[in-house]
Amino acid sequence: MKKIIIGLGIIILLIALGNVKYTELNNIGIIDTIGITKEENDYKVYVKVLIPQKNDENNYEIYDFNLKSMNYLMNELYKKENKDILLSHLNLLILDNDLTKKEYKEIFNFFLNQDSRSNNFNVVSLQNFNSKILNESSLDINNLLNNNYQNTAEIYPATFNETIRDILENDISYLPIISYKDQSEVEGMKIIYNKNYNLNLKEATIINILKNRVQNINTTIDDKQIKVVKLNTFIETNKNKVTITITSTVNAKENIKEIFENYYRDEILKFLKEKDNSYILSLIKKENYNYFKNNKVVNIDYEINFNTHENTSSIIKGSDYLEK
Repeated sequence: MKKIIIGLGIIILLIALGNVKYTELNNIGIIDTIGITKEENDYKVYVKVLIPQKNDENNYEIYDFNLKSMNYLMNELYKKENKDILLSHLNLLILDNDLTKKEYKEIFNFFLNQDSRSNNFNVVSLQNFNSKILNESSLDINNLLNNNYQNTAEIYPATFNETIRDILENDISYLPIISYKDQSEVEGMKIIYNKNYNLNLKEATIINILKNRVQNINTTIDDKQIKVVKLNTFIETNKNKVTITITSTVNAKENIKEIFENYYRDEILKFLKEKDNSYILSLIKKENYNYFKNNKVVNIDYEINFNTHENTSSIIKGSDYLEK
């Protein structure tokens, strides 16, 4: 009897402290994926809600809303679901590739202002927005992103937290671009916020190298198979002088080292001079602010150095100007 009283006391105490919350499975709705596009002046929002089942399987419903503001989303969802709706398990946010800075800002602020949230979900940009993508598993899409990054570094799987940090530090961020017909495919990366345009797969690889986000590269250059691992990029700025040092290990066959260095030196310079040097300008601004502030046009003098190691084993593991 004494043990029963003690046990009941512990349960009552836990409930009082808020450590026990029991909810029937069929009264829970877990938001798994959200897709957002624009329809005239409204946000068109698609929400995939998982309904947990006792047999460990999930049913799901996809709801769509036309909203004047993102702030109306949760209230509208509660009206349809009449359940405890959990946003904290969100796995994927899919954004229309044609959104503007103003729209990104409102969407991001919506998520930042939610009480029950986890901001480790991935964010992607979808070309030619197609709501049918929500029928695809968010796990499959995230695996697609991760596999591409680990093997080719053509994209970088951007979490919401990383996206917001990029914007706060650099006024821009980079989202992976995917397309969807019968299944999702990787297309490149998108520069968003203060700039708004797409990068193809080759350009996306260059920005990932510059941001030191590359693990491995498996590619073909001049009909030679190039395998690169342990790639590390260090960028030093001294006013307008920018020194980029790339350290890596490549397969040591058929002059691969020379081919690799010449190709990426040319491609990095071409990208920075002809496509985009926003990231480099953000580094100059951060590390040489007075120089940046006093120069409307920054004439950048680039130096690119390689420290490339050759692996003899057959198997490898694991000056221009732009106006600001």
